[in-house]
Amino acid sequence: MNALEKFLQPISKWRMETPEFYGAFHLIWLGVAVIACALIFFLRRKISPKAVDITLIVWGVVLILLEILKQLLSSCHFSADGASWSYAWWAFPYQFCSSPLLIAIPAGALKRGKIKQALYNFLSTYTLFAGIAVMFYPANVFGGSAFLNYHSMFWHSSMVAVCFMLHATKTVKPSFKGLLSATVVFAVMAVIALILNIAIGDKVNLFYISPYVPFPVPIVKLIWESVPFPVYFILYLLGFSIAAGLMFAISYGVSKLKCAYVNTKIKKANPDGTCDA
Repeated sequence: MNALEKFLQPISKWRMETPEFYGAFHLIWLGVAVIACALIFFLRRKISPKAVDITLIVWGVVLILLEILKQLLSSCHFSADGASWSYAWWAFPYQFCSSPLLIAIPAGALKRGKIKQALYNFLSTYTLFAGIAVMFYPANVFGGSAFLNYHSMFWHSSMVAVCFMLHATKTVKPSFKGLLSATVVFAVMAVIALILNIAIGDKVNLFYISPYVPFPVPIVKLIWESVPFPVYFILYLLGFSIAAGLMFAISYGVSKLKCAYVNTKIKKANPDGTCDA
């Protein structure tokens, strides 16, 4: 074995019992996500726009490094005869939850403008929803590999925390225009995923919109099997867009409730007549 394979071997042997939904392992990581969001909320006034951008860039770099390690581990297979390599198509890094790999660093590094704001909006809606969904329903992310379990929980809990930061710091402000720009980013990424699914075939199910492989979640799988694929694809886009809009709606509602509380209890508003709770 070469040096890389010797480095990967002990990590590949790091095994654990498959975590149960809402078992200790799952609940601990849910707690990590909640605590991280709470800390961000209490520190929100001290987090500058520059700090937000630096956080996105650092987060993106960390995720890329973790993904490289995941790709290597998934494609290197150890046996008594040594190590062999074959690409693990199931780990192809273009799933919906892989979007921060492509979005986080540009969102942090680009200059202020429509593209940067669209990426912010995408992260704070679609990516936030995806992170929350997986944290509450891990579906098929748990297994016997300790590295992959920790990788997945760190990945998705960080999606929740970092994308929540965009709301807490008012980096994004809920609006139909903002949701529309986020939806354009989502639609572009979904179309690319569909093209890759068709090109690669049934080896992958990117964004879970493969015309050949159903999404292994009961209700979604039933829809996939019951309607023509173009209808499924449209319903998929519509469903995620509604969920993304819900992220903005919740943010807008919470903001209004905070302002109402400030104006009612403290009887004091900003000089311009707006609340900055």
